[in-house]
Amino acid sequence: MSNITGGWLNQCTDGTCAGGIGKLYLANANQVTSISTNASAACTAITMTSTASVFYEVEFRENSGAFTETVTQDPDTLSVAIEQSLTGVINCRDQELRNLIQDMANQACGLVCVHVENTGLYWVWGVETIGGKKRPARLTSAEGVSGALFTDSNQETLTITCRTTNKARFIVNGETVMGLLD
Repeated sequence: MSNITGGWLNQCTDGTCAGGIGKLYLANANQVTSISTNASAACTAITMTSTASVFYEVEFRENSGAFTETVTQDPDTLSVAIEQSLTGVINCRDQELRNLIQDMANQACGLVCVHVENTGLYWVWGVETIGGKKRPARLTSAEGVSGALFTDSNQETLTITCRTTNKARFIVNGETVMGLLD
């Protein structure tokens, strides 16, 4: 059981916070041992199984990456389900991208994801263990399109999804934390 321990006040920003995903980092879920959190449940460190285990950077086409997190609570049972989904477009299909998609599709252990929003904030998801079971993220679709016209985009659209009961966790000093893991 949890109690509400604080509120949220308007930050008086000039308009809205910048949308979109700047970068995505992926790691094999079986190579992430744990995350450390502070008193407010924000991530302060990510521990990997060895120094050879790393996060790999994926760059999406500018203005094409978006993260969605939907929280649903059943009014009768009060059970909470959260679906996290990141979709992004990568231009110019090639063998390296083909191999990445094939590896993601064949990854039985799942993925741990860190995305960087265009606000500069880092968020980790796909790392939660709930009821003794890991809840990793998984590639749920990859659509490759060659385009019909010379001016059409040759691209892959990737969607990575995770079903869990915890929202993505903010990473305190995200650039420093991730700098130690790539």
